Amino acid sequence: METWPAATQLAGNAIRTLDRAILAIFGVEIALRLYVHWLAFWRDPTLESWSMGIARPVMEQFPYAWAFFIPFILVATFTMLNLFIAIIVNAMQSYSEAEHQETVQALQTTQDHIEADLHGELRALRAEIGDLKRILAERTADEAGSFGGSLTAVDDTSWCTSRVFLGPSCSPATGAASRA
Repeated sequence: METWPAATQLAGNAIRTLDRAILAIFGVEIALRLYVHWLAFWRDPTLESWSMGIARPVMEQFPYAWAFFIPFILVATFTMLNLFIAIIVNAMQSYSEAEHQETVQALQTTQDHIEADLHGELRALRAEIGDLKRILAERTADEAGSFGGSLTAVDDTSWCTSRVFLGPSCSPATGAASRA
């Protein structure tokens, strides 16, 4: 408070109280003006009676006010439009991600079932191949000369489990079939 020192000594408390009262009134006035202008600025971008309620009365007093209103309306409308589009895109993306997770989970479950079925069928086929080899070995032993001794049974098939092999013996060293 910059006041004459003699006046401050005589009426210091009254001047301070008056100063605080004026400051409080000024603060309330600023708050009310900001509230009113805030409402006006929200009315402009939403395009709710901005022309009749705000722009025309201001332009009657200030003819070049259009230079403020037009860019403000364009920027505010663009911002609001982008906000709504962002909300819609975000909702769609969330839905898409949830749907993607469900699809991945369903595919994983299906893949697990298919793999289990394939492993079961592969075991059954290997068992059948083993039975066929055993039957072939028995026939070869029973009919010693009927095939001319060209077919022999293979006892150790662990190294060639992915091959369907009947007849010639497997050679683990070469990985190829050979005739005896």
